[in-house]
Amino acid sequence: MRAYSYWVAVAAIATVYAADTQAASYHYNFEAIASGDLNGPVSGSFSVDLNQIALSQTITRADGAIQLYQKEEAELYYGEWGLIDWRLAGDMRRGGAIGAPAGATIIRTLLPNGGSTLTLDTSAVFSHGSMGTQSFILTYSSPDDALFTHPESLPPLEQFKSATGSYEYFYAASYSNPLEGRKFTFTVTTTTVPEPAVVSMALAGLLVLGAKKR
Repeated sequence: MRAYSYWVAVAAIATVYAADTQAASYHYNFEAIASGDLNGPVSGSFSVDLNQIALSQTITRADGAIQLYQKEEAELYYGEWGLIDWRLAGDMRRGGAIGAPAGATIIRTLLPNGGSTLTLDTSAVFSHGSMGTQSFILTYSSPDDALFTHPESLPPLEQFKSATGSYEYFYAASYSNPLEGRKFTFTVTTTTVPEPAVVSMALAGLLVLGAKKR
């Protein structure tokens, strides 16, 4: 009986910890098909930390759609993004001086037809040996309002297969050289979630089952 109580307590603690971790930080890997400067399969990942939201603003568009903007701090700083960070395989993710209009924004839209979209929009200027700009935009779509509700969290994006994105990267070796770069759009085909919190929750479930069997 004591062993059973012990394992149930461990499982409960692990579950609470996982839920708390999942509440603010999210990580996704995805596979996509790209077209443009890069054609064919492309893989990538992105992380979202909702603790970095510094400004929220809601507007109503002329067509009746409602949009919620959730933005990170607009001040100029050096380093990685705080709200949204991302990687695309085969491309260098640049940090650098980031400021308006650069930065990261989550845009949630409730459409007049009842559908919704969620867009992760990032951009940056950098000066690590070369001057340039970089942007990454990814938009998920849903036939209902699932992507607009609960702005304090992210919905389980792996359930939404309809996602499109774009990537741009321009740079120059010096201020006198013309900008070069690449630009492509892509459509997400699969999404996986190797989130540590998910692993913790699964472990907690197994512990409960094991305790019950005992």
